[in-house]
Amino acid sequence: MKPSQPKNFLLVDDHLVVTKGLAALLKLDFLQANFYTAANGKEALEELALHSIDILILDVSMPVMDGYEAIVIIRKNYPDLKIIILTQFEGEYLIRYFLLGNLGAVLLKKNTENLSHVVRQVWEIGYYASGDLIKKLEKILPTPEHKITLSPQNRILVKLISEGKSSKVIAEIMHLTENTVNSYRQLLLKQTGCKNTDELVAFAFKNALVAEST
Repeated sequence: MKPSQPKNFLLVDDHLVVTKGLAALLKLDFLQANFYTAANGKEALEELALHSIDILILDVSMPVMDGYEAIVIIRKNYPDLKIIILTQFEGEYLIRYFLLGNLGAVLLKKNTENLSHVVRQVWEIGYYASGDLIKKLEKILPTPEHKITLSPQNRILVKLISEGKSSKVIAEIMHLTENTVNSYRQLLLKQTGCKNTDELVAFAFKNALVAEST
């Protein structure tokens, strides 16, 4: 059974003041957690080999091995690891990280005051996607050649997914089993050609499969 909170964090940034600051911030909400640090992607790989990490938080711009190079390797060796990217860059540059697949979140460094909330979302439901990020994802997602029509049930499912609800909660709302919800989720990914939940949410908004909340 998965613990209610992550126990081991790995914080990766080439500036010591940043990793210390992140650790101090997260300790306020994750009192029992252990915090390990690394200064670049190479050191991060070494730390992952030594410790059972629950949440990896790393900068994208680092010497020796940057965040992108590190994640390509990490995804092969630790496919289920929850990863949160920190970056000072905006725009399509950061979208390429999501295209690596199974990424928990991309968070701008100026928004780290929300980091504990992002960590909880990633830990509990697997991802966090802000409205701004969804809009950025929409720009690079292809428009389908043929319009996709979803059943009323699947529209409800996509709406609940876009609201960040877990499969367990969705199952209760829709009076289905959790396994059925997960099966429907995989079928939706296949039907829409999306690689992960974040792309599915952006795809749904872009193609008016669900109404965007105001």
